[in-house]
Amino acid sequence: MGILPDDLDRRALKYDLMDLLGKYYGVELKGIHGGMLDLIIIIRKYNVIMPREFVLISKGLFNAGKNWYKIRS
Repeated sequence: MGILPDDLDRRALKYDLMDLLGKYYGVELKGIHGGMLDLIIIIRKYNVIMPREFVLISKGLFNAGKNWYKIRS
């Protein structure tokens, strides 16, 4: 599918993703505002190509969560 570049340092990517998960593990959804930006930074750093479907699903989930908190407030 060509999502990961051939010269990818998989170990470094793994550690960066583990750090990201550790940063947000156990945090309520309302506290994860910068999480998507942090993920995008990692994706760009390693030249990962995200499938279009994943991007659209992520955007939909983000908007649904944002609207849920507006309704609850």
